[in-house]
Amino acid sequence: MILGLSQACYRWMIYPNLRQDLPGSGVEGYRRGYMRSIEPPGEGESVHEWLIARCVELGLGGLYVTSDWEGDRETAGLFRGRMNAAGLVYVGNVSLDFAATAEEWETGEFAAAAAKISWVAAAGGRLAAATHRRAAEINHFTSSPAVSEQLERAVQNFASLVPACAENGVVLALENHMDYRLSELVRVVEGVDSEWVRINMDTGNTIGVIEDPLDGARAAATYAVNAHLKDLRVQPITVMGEPRVFWAPLGQGHVPLRKILELLQASAVDPAALPVMLEVAPPPDQDAHLWVRESIDWLRRECGQFFAP
Repeated sequence: MILGLSQACYRWMIYPNLRQDLPGSGVEGYRRGYMRSIEPPGEGESVHEWLIARCVELGLGGLYVTSDWEGDRETAGLFRGRMNAAGLVYVGNVSLDFAATAEEWETGEFAAAAAKISWVAAAGGRLAAATHRRAAEINHFTSSPAVSEQLERAVQNFASLVPACAENGVVLALENHMDYRLSELVRVVEGVDSEWVRINMDTGNTIGVIEDPLDGARAAATYAVNAHLKDLRVQPITVMGEPRVFWAPLGQGHVPLRKILELLQASAVDPAALPVMLEVAPPPDQDAHLWVRESIDWLRRECGQFFAP
């Protein structure tokens, strides 16, 4: 497997609406009481360049990042060249409405998704995580439309994108993005029945839809072409009588990461080429780079046999 980095690790430092060092940050109630171990991108500095530098610094082999070059092939080409020079595998992102109706799909969603696939290819990507754009509104717990109807729509929508994937050489990997269970996304993949539609397995997001992480991994491992490594700590009961879920550095939560990696190693079609992106996202008052480094140290110590040197 190829150990890489997800942009989400540094969300409080690079996402424009969440950066704590900029006025009007959307993060309320959190204040830094320390000096960061690393500074966010400076004024005029490319976020993509900054993330590539982090991968090189940490000795990683891949980067999952969204684009900002749609409509600009020169910028996409520059990114492609810098990724190649650094020896990094690029995994892109295609955000779309999984459960769009036929009318919504035909009047905008399809064209937008097909365009994003082409821009992933222009930047050198051969794999894109597909994330549900309306996850907070339409998901596993939605009663109207029922989840069965949502999945039926998703089968039709992703099937229509197969020609665009084939034309651009980009595999769409459906991510369980705290919206659907991996077992449900398997139904979509099997319904589409194409090598161009597979699964991006997020090890922690299963908990958000009350799916056991190991059960989800067992269901999806044979279709996995990408993974996000995430750990969460679960507090089943609190003084208030309700459960809580907390982020954790890898190895400090309750997700059985080693067992999931063993499943991927045994069941994925091509585990040696499978990008596995570190995705720890601490609360905004924590040092993100420290969490990343601690998580990588744990992986190399406890799970190093799964990854290329």
